[in-house]
Amino acid sequence: MLREMGHQVFFAHIQRELGDEAAMKQEWGVERFFRIPYYSESGIVMFLQKLKRTIIRPKPPNPRPMHIDSWYMNRSDRALRRILKGRHFNAVIVEYAFFSKALTIFDDTTLKVIDTHDVLTDRHSLFIEKGFRPGWFSTTREQEAAGLSRADVVIAIQKNEERFFQSICHKQVITVGHLTALKKLDPYASKGRSVLYVGSDNEINIKSFLYFMNNILPIVKTRAPDVRVVLAGKICHHLSRNSGAVLLGEVENLEDVYAGARIVINPAIMGTGLCIKSIEALGYGKPLVATPEGARGLENGQGSAFLLGKTPQEFADHVLTLLRDESACRTISKNAYEFAQAWNKGQLLQLHDVLDKRCHS
Repeated sequence: MLREMGHQVFFAHIQRELGDEAAMKQEWGVERFFRIPYYSESGIVMFLQKLKRTIIRPKPPNPRPMHIDSWYMNRSDRALRRILKGRHFNAVIVEYAFFSKALTIFDDTTLKVIDTHDVLTDRHSLFIEKGFRPGWFSTTREQEAAGLSRADVVIAIQKNEERFFQSICHKQVITVGHLTALKKLDPYASKGRSVLYVGSDNEINIKSFLYFMNNILPIVKTRAPDVRVVLAGKICHHLSRNSGAVLLGEVENLEDVYAGARIVINPAIMGTGLCIKSIEALGYGKPLVATPEGARGLENGQGSAFLLGKTPQEFADHVLTLLRDESACRTISKNAYEFAQAWNKGQLLQLHDVLDKRCHS
């Protein structure tokens, strides 16, 4: 996206999670990719020992809020200073507020931006309240505000989170959601009544899919017994072959998977941020049925670009309508794709207003 706007982009990867370094170099270019080790050699040994102890005697996740810099290693400062030597950047974007300390390395001539992705305040409480194990990163309102205050501009992933960030910090806050691939696919390109769910293997996705299978699918099958449920992604590793769904596993080409589906579902029972799998489905022009949690950040498209099922019965009724009524299915498909096109355009305009004007002023 940034390169399409005419910017030269350098990528520094703090390796808290390793990722595919070869793919990153290929994507960004060897001269513009910087690897910043997260663990020292002794730290790696300590990490492996801790991992071994965890596997043998697992501990429950820590539900307590963390300091905003808990995951930031000060050795990253040295690596960033080496990158800065002989270079000047018009803007720097840090992913997630818990890495915001990296912004302190840059002077006032560089525009400092935090791309938040999620609200981190009391995240553990939300998980506990919904019956999930608290995991990943959670902090206090005061700590998140302290991290955000290091930036000139804060990027929220959806409007509700933009309003929250505006309430805790006095910085410019804009919303830039996930840009989705755009490829209009015909919902009737493949024969048969197939319903697709795409998901990773986190606990929320697993429980959300089981919610659909146990509470919604039986209603659908009373009037569409031939419906076929297709599941793609790492979530397949956690379901048995007799789960009642066709398990595709991890796939290289999502477009092919979407092409084979009549409709897409997102029966999320909880979540934060923007529901990326939903905007992804709209970008392929696929008729989508989602729960309110599965439509986070996309509320403007409700009823036209996708259908919202607040109860199992309402969700099942929408699925049946799209499976049985070709006109309704094609109308939703058309609206979905147009919504995704307008969505992408809106996100680019927001980012342009902040970055392009500053970097070319």
